[in-house]
Amino acid sequence: MDWLSAMQWQPCTAPLTCGSSQRSPAMLDEVVAQFRVKEKTRYTPVGKATWCNIFVNDVTRALACEVPHWWLGKELTANDMLKWLGDERGLRHGWRSCNTEDAIARASLGFPTVVVWANPNGPGHIAILKGLQDRPVPLIAQAGATNFERGTVLEGFGPRQVLFFPHD
Repeated sequence: MDWLSAMQWQPCTAPLTCGSSQRSPAMLDEVVAQFRVKEKTRYTPVGKATWCNIFVNDVTRALACEVPHWWLGKELTANDMLKWLGDERGLRHGWRSCNTEDAIARASLGFPTVVVWANPNGPGHIAILKGLQDRPVPLIAQAGATNFERGTVLEGFGPRQVLFFPHD
């Protein structure tokens, strides 16, 4: 059976994991790649329902710095994940807010970094920042209306104002 269940509510246990002592740009890329976000049913949109929160939970769990999908019995949307990241819960778990330049620098060194947009009228959006990777603009991996492993922040979020959170 495939380790990556199509049932989004079930956590997955990735075969490739990476703790803080193993962080590098190459390892970050390998951990993200194993989820095959473009092709796996787990992340395929269903109507207007998308699974960015599931993808970020899966990846950060494999990186030993989980942004939770469930917290105290409540399922977290991207907006809820942003609240979690931005308050004492996120800080206690090693996440902090930062500016764009710091986020790009951290992600380019292999540190798990997420980019988030708070939607005042819906669930928002969250993705994994992958850093520059020898490109002039930073790349992200996302599940959403469009799933991709290598796209730009503009491709994933449009012109919206986003926030960045690296894990230390």
